[in-house]
Amino acid sequence: VDVSQFIDDHQISQVSSSDDGLHLDNYSPGNFEWWYFDITDPDTDSILKIVIHLGTDPLRRRFYPQIALSLNTPAVKKTFTQRYQLDDFTAAPDACNLKIADNLHCYLKDDNYHILIDIQDFKGEFTFRNRSSGWKPLGNELTFEKKKRSAAFGWIIPAPRAAVTGTFNFNGQKVELKNADGYHDHNFWKVNLTNKLYMDSVISRWYWGRFYTSDHTIIFMNTNFKNNKIRSLYISDEKQLIHSSNNIMQFHIDEHRSDVRLNCTYPSRAAITSLQKPDKYNLTLAIKEVIDYKDLLSGVNPLIAFLIKTFVSKPYYLSLKTDCRLIYD
Repeated sequence: VDVSQFIDDHQISQVSSSDDGLHLDNYSPGNFEWWYFDITDPDTDSILKIVIHLGTDPLRRRFYPQIALSLNTPAVKKTFTQRYQLDDFTAAPDACNLKIADNLHCYLKDDNYHILIDIQDFKGEFTFRNRSSGWKPLGNELTFEKKKRSAAFGWIIPAPRAAVTGTFNFNGQKVELKNADGYHDHNFWKVNLTNKLYMDSVISRWYWGRFYTSDHTIIFMNTNFKNNKIRSLYISDEKQLIHSSNNIMQFHIDEHRSDVRLNCTYPSRAAITSLQKPDKYNLTLAIKEVIDYKDLLSGVNPLIAFLIKTFVSKPYYLSLKTDCRLIYD
């Protein structure tokens, strides 16, 4: 990724089916890969997130698959995670085709994504029909090196915006989705097996967001590494991609808010502005509420977790519902 880069050659950022297949060639601790899907439905005021995750525990001892699900409706706010054995997980390298035990099947067919999920008290069937072409702002992958250690990082967005239909049941309550919006992205972190470079020794903070208006889609990433940053931005309308770039935007946090549950702060107001002409845009972000959250040291021995939080860092995840205002000239 260049220091500043308009992505004018859209072949660089074009997504193929294999980009959304399995990238890991081994399941050694230190590796990560996950497929993220979310659904927002204004008709039922529902927000649903499904993550199929391959990853390493915080102490880097075990590697395992898991399903994470977050459900927000006027009647329910529920988040849960279920871990599995590696024998329960299968994935294809040439396209998205994931299975975890008898609880999940996620696959691409005729350019549409299908998710069948039955986990704990939740059961759903969803179809994602792409409304815009995929986006791959970092190319195939980025390589990081630190002395002799190395790793590769990838971020692929096969579905920046999709029309979602389907149904889900939770605790016997059925919800039908007819006009929902969907999003899907895919990340991986592949360590060098001989000299592993771990993700948490490279990435210190990661902001990511996506916003929909009636006719515009906006996606951004602001990833802070130990020595530099990557700031990617995507803006499209119903007809075409308007803007695609790396590191020619400014991400500025104007205000913070505290979360007593995680003992942390997070942005409550932020702005994204252009650093280069001819593009002139301004996005203002105002946080409305926390949708879900997670202490990433949850499950670790309390004494070890205390020492890590006191002397190393406080790793956490927050999902925020946000109002966005875009001015584009």
